[in-house]
Order: sequence, then structure tokens, then C-alpha cells
Amino acid sequence: MHRYTVHTVTDPRWIRHRLEEIRRCHIAVDTEERDIGICAVATGFTGPTGALQAISVVMPTARFKSKRDAAIVGLARINRAVSDAAHQTPC
Repeated sequence: MHRYTVHTVTDPRWIRHRLEEIRRCHIAVDTEERDIGICAVATGFTGPTGALQAISVVMPTARFKSKRDAAIVGLARINRAVSDAAHQTPC
């Protein structure tokens, strides 16, 4: 695995651990792993049409500490709402 920054996770065990966490909570967090000064929170889901979809919130590192939790809560809500809509049966 290519190391883009000093924060890029390259240890296979740590990557597996993080993937398990992402599968469990449906949220991925990137803290300067690709670009210094940029952080992101993302979620992926299957939409109502069956297509795989994703939403990410990207922000400067300087804002990340104060906005991270709100971004996670918002993405978790979106993920649940889309998942619920995808499993509803039409009238």
C-alpha cells in the first residue's frame, strides 16, 4: 500500500481492524491519510434503486475536531433513512 502522508494506514492488521469498524458502524473517517490538511467522514449504502451510493463530508483539518462528531451523526442519519426507504414496500 502506498503511503501518501505520515497518517496513511499501511499496516494490514490495522486496516482489517478499521474495515471491521466501518462495516459495524457504516462510517469511515480519514484524518489526513490522503492529503495533509484535509479530513473526511463518509458513509456508503445501497439506495432505493439498488445502486451503491456514498456520501462524504470533506473539511480542512483545522475545522475537523469541532465538526467531526456532527458530520458522523448526520451521515449516520442519512444512512439509516436511505436504508429504511430502500426496504419499504410500495403501496
